[in-house]
Amino acid sequence: EGVVLRLERAVALGVRGGQAEQAIALLEEIIEFNPAHRAALSYRALILERSVRWLEAAGALEAWAAAETQPWPLARALKRVAWITSEHLEEPERALQLYEAVLETDPSDPEALAFLERRYSDEENWAGLVPVLQSLVDVAPNREKKTTTLRRLAEIQEDDLADESGAFHTYGALLLE
Repeated sequence: EGVVLRLERAVALGVRGGQAEQAIALLEEIIEFNPAHRAALSYRALILERSVRWLEAAGALEAWAAAETQPWPLARALKRVAWITSEHLEEPERALQLYEAVLETDPSDPEALAFLERRYSDEENWAGLVPVLQSLVDVAPNREKKTTTLRRLAEIQEDDLADESGAFHTYGALLLE
């Protein structure tokens, strides 16, 4: 039986047929033969997620991310493992690292920016928050959101970081809006 047929059978069993264990076994055979088989790695992660096996799913997603060569699927794998790590494994520091890695792949990713904005705001990590807010200004969907974010950024620079020069430039950008 060829790899493609085995992959199709695993997907049929695990995604459509509800037979996760058999599907995972088939996918692991493919991965054993080719550890960088991205389709097998991603389907194994998907089936483990659907089976609510969070720790195993996170490991499978990290294996997929390590094998991925394209930016979009890499960001997707990292976001999924970050979400699992944050929501189900309760490892906020690891989730933070993963969302930062997402931004290395896609600096405008809204999910990663939103997570980091919440996290840095909650921790009052102003130095970490400044570049996140600057990115949010760049991707703001409308003028109102952009001006609100610029105002917040300037206030943090001025009040919390005592960065008068940064605040001056940010207020200048705000006046230009």
